[in-house]
Amino acid sequence: VNLTEETWEMFIKLLLSICDSLIGSGVSNGSDYDRALGLNLAPLLFKTLFETWLHSRTRSPSLWGTLCRLLQAHWTHLLPLITQWNAITLALTTRMLFLAYKPSSSSSSGTSTTTPVKGGGGTMTYVEDDQSQLQQQNETQRMRSNVKSVKPIARERGVVIQLDDGAVELDLDHDYVFYAWHRMLGVLGNPNSLSNPSNFYHAISGISTMVSAFTTTTRLGCSSPPDGNTVLQFFGSWLFEAAKLNRQGYDEGTSLALETLCNIFTTFHKGTRFHPIYFAALYSCLAESYSSEGRVQITGLMSSLDFFTYEFPGVRVVLPQLLVALHGALSTTTPSIPLVASHESLRRSCIGLLGQMICLPQRFGVCSFSTVTLSTK
Repeated sequence: VNLTEETWEMFIKLLLSICDSLIGSGVSNGSDYDRALGLNLAPLLFKTLFETWLHSRTRSPSLWGTLCRLLQAHWTHLLPLITQWNAITLALTTRMLFLAYKPSSSSSSGTSTTTPVKGGGGTMTYVEDDQSQLQQQNETQRMRSNVKSVKPIARERGVVIQLDDGAVELDLDHDYVFYAWHRMLGVLGNPNSLSNPSNFYHAISGISTMVSAFTTTTRLGCSSPPDGNTVLQFFGSWLFEAAKLNRQGYDEGTSLALETLCNIFTTFHKGTRFHPIYFAALYSCLAESYSSEGRVQITGLMSSLDFFTYEFPGVRVVLPQLLVALHGALSTTTPSIPLVASHESLRRSCIGLLGQMICLPQRFGVCSFSTVTLSTK
């Protein structure tokens, strides 16, 4: 639709006013009927608002600022908003990664047709030949699908947003894809400030799926794929804070954030020299998870199995908390929390961790340490 910039801005302002009147501050003191009407209309309202927003290709700082203000102040209590934000950001992430890190055709050994392949949460990446497709399918089977309603479809052109009710393709300029991805990523604010545990979990699920898109791009063998530090620069602050969010009812999202962080470090351990500050933050999260109980502790034990094998710098700093957690997990006869891990899988992971530590006394038992005498004046 060829509309002027002023016309698009008028439509956006009208939609913002409608959304805020029906589901935001306009119904805070309204009747039960008004609130029920707003909740029922919320999915369509957010879908229309965000799709119109991207169609307009607006870069107006005032409009983006108004969206952030209204969204964070009045709308984040609604799950349809989180679902729509997940769909929008994942679709933009998929397209952005394709534009920035598309595998070169010279690396293909088969047919050069571009095929969408299903990954965590839906189809996210491109493959250029049958061999790459098989590799992609094997890799994505290892990913955890956390956002059941978000299923992005990768295409050669356009940004495709897919929810349960269908898909919408937007033909956006390349530069606007990068701009909109960066701005949409921040409109929700800090997901750790969400007051609803379910919304918090779904927001972390969306972030986890975007991280999976980055890791999938790396596994495809692009010429210059993103490294682990890049991914942590985008999502690390949210994930590190979420992994240490000790709030009642938030354990599901906290455990998912911890699992996502561990996946980043294990996936990028070969090609990334992680900054020491990221290692320090990770070990702090792991130590706290080992000292906790239930779902978070189980996730910490099962997600850090490879850390000692990869010999991450400083990983032995978590040994005191880990040994206590292993003793508790191996000595209990009660089954683990349902839908987290079976008791057998948890014990297998614990035994694997314990086996990696048995050699430590032999390795360091005969080491001689130099002594330093401090002179006093």
